[in-house]
Amino acid sequence: MTSFVTIFKVFNFLKPLPKTQIRYLRKMKFFLVLLFVSSVLVAGAQITLVPYDEPGKSGTKSIVFEYVDEETCDKVKKEFDIQANNPMSKRGYQKREEKRSSIIYSPTSAQMKAYLKEIKLPENFDIPYEDVSASAWSWVYKNNSYASVVYISGLSSGNEPIEITRSSDLFVLDNKGDEVIRLEKLPYDVFDMVISESGRYLTYLKGSSGAHTLFDAVPGLIIRKVDDSSIHFESDMTVRSVNSSNGWTFIGTFEDRNYRVLLMDELTGNIFYKDFPQPYPTIDEVGENRIVKITNQDGSQEEIGVGSFNRLK
Repeated sequence: MTSFVTIFKVFNFLKPLPKTQIRYLRKMKFFLVLLFVSSVLVAGAQITLVPYDEPGKSGTKSIVFEYVDEETCDKVKKEFDIQANNPMSKRGYQKREEKRSSIIYSPTSAQMKAYLKEIKLPENFDIPYEDVSASAWSWVYKNNSYASVVYISGLSSGNEPIEITRSSDLFVLDNKGDEVIRLEKLPYDVFDMVISESGRYLTYLKGSSGAHTLFDAVPGLIIRKVDDSSIHFESDMTVRSVNSSNGWTFIGTFEDRNYRVLLMDELTGNIFYKDFPQPYPTIDEVGENRIVKITNQDGSQEEIGVGSFNRLK
């Protein structure tokens, strides 16, 4: 009897379905295919930093982006060559020396005059053109979804270089290698970049890292919106560290001799702060459920809620 009932159910299932059920199954099929393709696209996207394999060179040679095309579902590989995209390399200057992630150039007098017209020179600039050399070096940062490259270009003079001027060109690329933001000729050094996992905000430090310099840039912190490059937050506070975890950017700063920690919600852009007296703790991460994990100077660990922070923006 059981076998007969089972056969009857199978036979009944094979009978033509009503049109409403057919339409429902078609919608479900489309949804499942879309879900599958989306999961493949997300899981398949990968960003890899390729180092130099030549003797005497170090640093990142290129950034490789691998992903699945949304329309064809084919795997795509795209490469961003660090030196080929260096703005200084495109000026046609004669290359004098290359080491690590930097290149030294020897521009002609005509090339140097043309370059100097584009930038603001210090008032006390009185160095002959023939004594000036140009240099450019790069820094690369990445997370799972984005990569960023900053090129710092500068002019210097002498065997122990006196830096005359510096500027930065900054690129942010998504996990397909497409450019989502470009900032050119920023009048300061850019370093310690952090891109939020949401892709909405770019945080970096600015200033001058040269010891012997005519170039003067006010140090500080800048947070930009990626969609329009506008400045979301700017401060000249002394910054100790910049990190990101679990949808939060957290920044350690010094303000009025206090250690001030800034937290930014990477979805809303809201910024919170909390001051810590000496001895200063280290912020390890912002964990789940809005819990900030810190390590004190004596090695003890502590957890505090974001709710104990004050709203800054």
